Amino acid sequence: MAEDEGWIKLHRKFTDSDIFQHPGMWHLFCYCMAKAHFRDKEIVVPGTFEKRIVKRGSLITGRNALHERLYPHKTQFSPSPSTLWRWLEQLEVMESVKLENLNNRCTMVTVCQYERYNAHNLAVEQAMNKPCASNEQAIGTIEELNKHTTHSKGLNWESLSSAITGIEIDGELVTYDQDSLRWEAELIRQWNGLQNVTQHRQMALDLFERRLLMERLQDPGWFWKQAMAKFPLWSESGWMPDLSWFLEFGSVTKINGNRYSQKTPREVRSKGKKHDRKGPDNSGSAYVPGWKPDPNDAWKDA
Repeated sequence: MAEDEGWIKLHRKFTDSDIFQHPGMWHLFCYCMAKAHFRDKEIVVPGTFEKRIVKRGSLITGRNALHERLYPHKTQFSPSPSTLWRWLEQLEVMESVKLENLNNRCTMVTVCQYERYNAHNLAVEQAMNKPCASNEQAIGTIEELNKHTTHSKGLNWESLSSAITGIEIDGELVTYDQDSLRWEAELIRQWNGLQNVTQHRQMALDLFERRLLMERLQDPGWFWKQAMAKFPLWSESGWMPDLSWFLEFGSVTKINGNRYSQKTPREVRSKGKKHDRKGPDNSGSAYVPGWKPDPNDAWKDA
C-alpha cells in the first residue's frame, strides 16, 4: 500500500486535548500522523549517502520542507518556518512526538503511541490516556502542564506590578486577576492594531498562549507595553511576528533592547568628487613617486 493511501483513526476525545486547542499545532500533529510511514522502510538520508531504516510511525523532514508541505500557498496568516518548528518542539515537550536530529538538513519525527492510534485490536481510550513511553512523567493535559508552570490560580497577584498585569479598558485599569477574558480580548485588540504583525484571529488566547502569558506575568521585567510602542519591528526578510512569539520568553526583552530597530543606511564617507583607488595617473597603483594628495581634496582612503 502506498504511503499516501489508507486512513488513520482520530478519537473524539482528541477535542479535549491541549493540542486541539491550538489550531496550528493541531494542523501540524495531524500532518505528522498522516505522513508517518505505515511500515518500516529503508531510505537514504537527504544530504548524505547513509541508508537508514525509518520505523513505522516515523517520517523524515526538515524545517523548510515541513513548512512548504503544510503551507504551500503562503498568506499573511501563515506562520514562519521557525514558528512552525517551535510548535513541533512543543509537541515533543508534550510527549506527542519524538525528534531525532539526523544532520543539519533533516530530522526524524516519531509519533508517540502510533500503534495505539492505528492498531485495530487496541482500545483507542488507552491511546488517549497513556502518553509516549518515557522515564519522565508525561505532559499531556493542562493540569499536568500546570505542574511545570505556575497557573494563574497559584500566582500571588498582590506582589505583581499593576504596570504589567494592568491594562486600560474603557478608561478603567483592569488587572488580569479581575477579569481575565476582558484582559485577553484587549491585549489581542491592541496587538491586531499594531503594524506589520500577523493578526490574531481569535478573541481569546488558546491554552498554549495562556500558559505563556502566565509565565510572562510573573516576570517583573516583562515590559510588554513599552515593547508594543516600538512596533513596527524591522526585519530584512519582511517577517511578521505573531502573538505567540510576542508571549515567548525573551521576545519583549529583545524588542526593548532595540534588536529589531530600523537599521540606518551606511553613511557616505566621502563628499564631493568621487575617486577610485588607482591614484592620480590612473595606472592602477595607489602610490606614485613624488605625488602628494591635495589637502583640499575630498578623497579619503576608505
